[in-house]
Amino acid sequence: STGVESSPEPGILRVKIQSDSSDTSIVIANKTYILSKQDRFNVKFTQGKVYDVDSVFFTLYPDIFSYTQRDVTCDILKTEDGQYKEFTIFETFLPPGEYRRLQFGIAVSSYVFLGNNEIPISLPPNTELLIDFDFDFSINSNELTEIKMNIYPFQSIKRFQDSFYFIRKVEVVKIDYTG
Repeated sequence: STGVESSPEPGILRVKIQSDSSDTSIVIANKTYILSKQDRFNVKFTQGKVYDVDSVFFTLYPDIFSYTQRDVTCDILKTEDGQYKEFTIFETFLPPGEYRRLQFGIAVSSYVFLGNNEIPISLPPNTELLIDFDFDFSINSNELTEIKMNIYPFQSIKRFQDSFYFIRKVEVVKIDYTG
């Protein structure tokens, strides 16, 4: 015996995000905007990490073939077959075990395009880029753990005086384990 134990095979964590199907309109200055094909709202997902029960963190990558972190930009108003499109924002091999936190940044491009309007938008002043989602999930050897998240594109837009802010209403809706 060499005294070296073989490491367990990794599992895969995939994080998907989709705009919530109930969130399709917004009222701005007494005008109601209802989601239309030409609307665009590019959101950047960045700096993904997960933390295990011992607070050790692991970096998340955009896909299992990547070895460097890079931002993933998604148009969260994009639809396919009448439904909001679902995007994979992270997909990474991880050691099997119990995890307690998913963390990533959500930034916004400078404009949201509604109808014929370009609306300047930013994160509120003094907002941290990274958001912590504290919940329990597992990674199992040779299995896929898929975390499904919803973002509320229109509920995330808040007007304050003459500025529009992206307040990032996002939630974990489901965790699927497949072997």
